[in-house]
Amino acid sequence: MPILRRMRNRKKVRSRPKEKPNKPHRPFRQRLLAVLPILTWAILFTLFYGNSGVVRKLEPLAQDFTMRVRTPKGNSDIVLVQITRDDYINFFGGKSPLDPTKVNKIIDSIASAKPKVLGVDIDTSPETFESIKISADWPPIIWARDAAYSHLQRKHILSRLLGKKSSSAEYGLTTFKLDSDGAIRRYTRWYDTDEGPAPSFSWAILQKFRNSKTPPSASDFNDEFLIDYVGPAKLNHFFSIPVSQLPGMPGQGPLGEGNILENKMVILGGDYAVEDEHDSSVGWMTASEILASIIETEQQGRERKPMGTFAFVLLAVISSMVLVLLHRFDLWKTLLMSIVLLLIAVVLSLRLFASVYQVGNLLLILSLVLLYEVYEKGKEYLKKRREEAAE
Repeated sequence: MPILRRMRNRKKVRSRPKEKPNKPHRPFRQRLLAVLPILTWAILFTLFYGNSGVVRKLEPLAQDFTMRVRTPKGNSDIVLVQITRDDYINFFGGKSPLDPTKVNKIIDSIASAKPKVLGVDIDTSPETFESIKISADWPPIIWARDAAYSHLQRKHILSRLLGKKSSSAEYGLTTFKLDSDGAIRRYTRWYDTDEGPAPSFSWAILQKFRNSKTPPSASDFNDEFLIDYVGPAKLNHFFSIPVSQLPGMPGQGPLGEGNILENKMVILGGDYAVEDEHDSSVGWMTASEILASIIETEQQGRERKPMGTFAFVLLAVISSMVLVLLHRFDLWKTLLMSIVLLLIAVVLSLRLFASVYQVGNLLLILSLVLLYEVYEKGKEYLKKRREEAAE
């Protein structure tokens, strides 16, 4: 009997499966080298061919939608004085170019309200505007100036200002940048002209309002910013008054305690011709409203400039390396944490790039890397299950 017990115990010991030690994970460097060809191909594809994709075409629509659904909040430091159709007929007799003497009278009326800076968005290129008499009682004035871009000289050729080719008056360019659909979404702070560096009209007004004289840097001539419109155009975010309601105009007294122009940035513009109407991200607006929107964008610090190619590639590489690091966990943990990482990368890229197009490209790169990692993890998982089944 003791011999039989010993034989049974030996059989039980032999039937006990041997525990295999856990296989160590592949080194991070080895996994990164394995995913490197896919990462490189994905980055090159998005850089060279992503520009013509559907995401690129949908980007303006997405940006426009986010601005249209917003509700304007707070007061603005900008007030518009518009020459309406009635003002054009009754005060200027319906004649263009405008009478400089009457423009002088309008500026005198605005000056009496003591704005901090006045931007005159009126065409003063005709020689008749040499008769404009600039008064010492006027606030600082920024005159609008037009320019045409020369592709041969690669610079803007300035038009006349106050009836002269060369003028000592402070000015800013009112050149708008049109997207492929004709809408105005972007602006530039500085331009290279045949008379040297020239600020944009909006930037010149804001610099004067801030008492700042920041010289342009090399990048200021090429950098483009997105206009952050505040809500749909029909909400009329900026307070606007017609010329006929200015103090000193026929039938009008002083503004009194309710002076809405005092210490403000005032833009004098026209609202009487269809040429003054422009399409924007939030609907049709006058030129003065678009110029005011650019000033508001800068004043509130909401200017957005898409990051360059280097920043895009760097973010894609770093995010992909984090995805590879997650490979050390099991399949489901890896998948869950990878999805969370994708969401973080999308939010971060939206903040950095301000571009749905760039976000789409980044998402494509990370998705390809994630699919490869899940594929490798799945192979390891199936291999492990087959080994367990064999045991």
